[in-house]
Amino acid sequence: MIKLRNGIVAVLDVGSSKIACIIARIDGSKPPVILGIGHQRSQGIRSGLIVDIKAAENVILSAVNAAEKMAGLSIEDIVVSLSSNLLSSHTMSFDIDIGGYEITVQDISRILDQAHAQINPQEQTILHTIPHSYMIDNNPGITNPLGMFGQNLRSQVHVVTAPLSVVRNLQHCLAKCSLNCQGIVAAGYASGLAALNEDERQLGAVLIDMGGGTTSIAIFENNNLIYTGSIAVGGIHITKDIARGLSTSLSYAERIKTLYGNLLSSVQDDTISIDLSQEEGGEGEQEISHIARSALVGIIRPRVEEILEMISQHLSINGHSSIAGYRLVLTGGTSQLAGMREVATEHFHAQTRLAKPASLEGMAESIKGPGFSTAIGLIHYVEISQPVSTMAEEGSLSPTTLIPRFLKWLQQNF
Repeated sequence: MIKLRNGIVAVLDVGSSKIACIIARIDGSKPPVILGIGHQRSQGIRSGLIVDIKAAENVILSAVNAAEKMAGLSIEDIVVSLSSNLLSSHTMSFDIDIGGYEITVQDISRILDQAHAQINPQEQTILHTIPHSYMIDNNPGITNPLGMFGQNLRSQVHVVTAPLSVVRNLQHCLAKCSLNCQGIVAAGYASGLAALNEDERQLGAVLIDMGGGTTSIAIFENNNLIYTGSIAVGGIHITKDIARGLSTSLSYAERIKTLYGNLLSSVQDDTISIDLSQEEGGEGEQEISHIARSALVGIIRPRVEEILEMISQHLSINGHSSIAGYRLVLTGGTSQLAGMREVATEHFHAQTRLAKPASLEGMAESIKGPGFSTAIGLIHYVEISQPVSTMAEEGSLSPTTLIPRFLKWLQQNF
């Protein structure tokens, strides 16, 4: 359980394209209220993993300090997302003997203990342990066995793990920013909590969060996360394709993708012209040329189709080859490319919609888009993990100066 002080929570979405920190207040009687926001362009992060701890440390510190300044608070604890193709999703089945007695929380804990025992703690860290699909004395379909009686209790347990080294690097990076890592959440799980509605989580939905360096996948059913994973390809790879194909800079390629990116061809594509900037020589001079939009479509669509095919193969390898009957929900910054919903619908033959996180009080326009689904989902994750009695846990988190954090950081690094 993630402990709160005065109902304050700080979350950090560590992505390959951006680092986003949000500080919010949770009291259990109403939706969370956002108090502070900070986000920076990512550095030192590739495909969801820290590859340069110093660079990552700098941008995390900048994002956190911006959120603290806006909220007027100094935070010490943080809940962070992890999006990596190294995450593993395991589904296990366990039986315990009840002896005819009433099923209690301790019985559920016995099942979870069996699941934990299957994971090697020297290699993997458990991020989530989610029991579901209960069966009492061979009677299936039990959603909540607490208070019921039986001889035998069986449960499917979904366990999400990450390599120990990946988790330690992330925790160490946060510690160097004077932050205590309270919890690590699979990015796809968090995004699903923000982007899916109640019916989708209950009836079944496949959430695809198309980020910068990774594309996260989460499958929900019966209001439970039953699978999560990711592939190490995202919007950054589309930008690189454009830069290479048009011989322009990455920054200009990103601008072209954002302004003109499209996956659907039209009869006007050959007549619509896009200005293209190309640097010449060592003097920084630029030559402006023009390309037809059809050339841009010809670069973007093949990469997107490759990403969708990689998702299909990933699901198939992990036992989810058929998503018939599931709704497909797309979120993440890359999902905003024009035509993405139509191409995904055609590829998966599934009803598809684009999603962004539901609005919260204090939510600035800058974080209302699908690119912030994971960050907002982290707040919801903390919210649902809190018993009502702990929402206003005793303690103090008074507004304070931000100078001590900077002084400590300077002492450690200079």
